[in-house]
Amino acid sequence: MTVEVLIPYYISYRKKYYDENLSEGEAQDQIVEFVESDSFTELSSKPRIILCSEGFSQEVTATVLWLRESDIDISCVKITPYKVDKQVVIVPKVVIPLEEARQYLIDIKRKEGVKEKSGRKYRPKTMKILIGNHLVQEGDQIFLKNCLPSHLKFEESNPVFQAEITGKLGQSNAVKWAKDGEEYSISALTWKIFKDSHPDKKDPGGVNGNWHWVNEAGKPLWEVAEEYLAKNT
Repeated sequence: MTVEVLIPYYISYRKKYYDENLSEGEAQDQIVEFVESDSFTELSSKPRIILCSEGFSQEVTATVLWLRESDIDISCVKITPYKVDKQVVIVPKVVIPLEEARQYLIDIKRKEGVKEKSGRKYRPKTMKILIGNHLVQEGDQIFLKNCLPSHLKFEESNPVFQAEITGKLGQSNAVKWAKDGEEYSISALTWKIFKDSHPDKKDPGGVNGNWHWVNEAGKPLWEVAEEYLAKNT
């Protein structure tokens, strides 16, 4: 759409909603001033996409970042409603592209790196690698600390963020949560914490608990297992 095609629509809009009678010259001046470019002649045919939500899953943000790398103009805007007197005010916050997106890029690169390094058709489960090779021991403390969602902040003394290795390799007994003393699989526990801590109890989707929990040295369990495999396979 060129400016010439847009002008009559703009004139009609200003007349209908603002009762203004603009000439074609005035309408063109306002349009050009709005886009802040003296050389503006036509609207781009390249799409611009803005996703608005109260929050974004890692699957969505990873896709958005991939599209941006492919030169698609797409962004994520987090919107939060507030009630002021009798009115609802919407406060927007750009999540991507901004510094907050850096962690998502790190996660993407980590996953790509793991895939490149690992030509293995089969990879044992992380906890089996750790326990079977004495990289962790029964009773070792671990902490939910790495790459947490924005609504969750690590607190060192809070039992929510603490667990210990049980030394078991069953489907639901790899770790014991400090908060309730119950045993869980590490990913199921992580999923539960992420969901329960969300203001709206939002399902966090697929979660790899071994990436979010770290050992006492502060290294993610997934990374500990990957480093061992890289050196020994």
